[in-house]
Amino acid sequence: MSDPRGGLSAGAAPRHWIALFVTVCLVALNMRMTITGVGPLLDEIAASQGTAPAALGLLASIPLIAWGLVSPLAHGLATRIGTDAAVAWSLLALTAGTVWRSLPGPAPHLWLGTCLIGAALAVANVLLPVTIRRDFGSRIPLVMGVYSALLGGAAAISAGLVVPVSHLAPPGGDPFGWRIALLASGVFVPIALVAWGLTHRRGIFAGRGPRGVGGSAAAGPATSDDRAGRRIWRDPLAWWIAIYMGMQSWNFYVFATWLAPSKCRAPCRPSSRASTSCCSTSAACSDRSPHRSSPGPG
Repeated sequence: MSDPRGGLSAGAAPRHWIALFVTVCLVALNMRMTITGVGPLLDEIAASQGTAPAALGLLASIPLIAWGLVSPLAHGLATRIGTDAAVAWSLLALTAGTVWRSLPGPAPHLWLGTCLIGAALAVANVLLPVTIRRDFGSRIPLVMGVYSALLGGAAAISAGLVVPVSHLAPPGGDPFGWRIALLASGVFVPIALVAWGLTHRRGIFAGRGPRGVGGSAAAGPATSDDRAGRRIWRDPLAWWIAIYMGMQSWNFYVFATWLAPSKCRAPCRPSSRASTSCCSTSAACSDRSPHRSSPGPG
């Protein structure tokens, strides 16, 4: 059975465990697909916007900048409305950002939608490992392993498929273009949102209140967490881990955003061969991504 926050007790029913596991997998699928699909499409986006691809370099960096700015706020959001509710809102924001980014019209749609996607993913990056640790008990290593593999695998698939999708065309019609390709990169987000709402509905509604789950009873643990949060800034080991994880993240996103997409856009390659090369390069660098070595956000 479930605890009031949506977590699993030691004697949880197997069906409930499987439902939560499938939900985590669906969310993990969407946490990189919407951002790694941008790099391979920069040439098409630049052509439609009348600018050079280099001028759009910031577009691929916006999600990472948003992670740095928004991630420190995720804990406070979870404390206020509950972890399950915060993840649900992040998935809703991810859905809205994916649609907004693909809307026809002025360039701000593309930029503001990407900003919203980055902010939504920042919250999910921080809180999903927290829910895994809370909900899965002795199964944490298994679930974290699958979660990490899906992050890297989905990133590679998205980078490899967006260009062929943009070139698809209905009989006698024009190619779908980059807007439909970017929209397709978020096709599983509504499914993940519905699954999360169904499996965590008790936690979503129980989390409402000024201090999240437990109301004033949570003030003691929250105060202890605040003290621990202040101490970590003075911990040399924490800084070394942060530097190490930052370098791993740098390695992954440089490959996923710039080097792997360059294979997708190689003019001397047929589309199918370029996409396969892009997928394999992204998958190779995802094996070095920080999610392989830590449950924290990367």
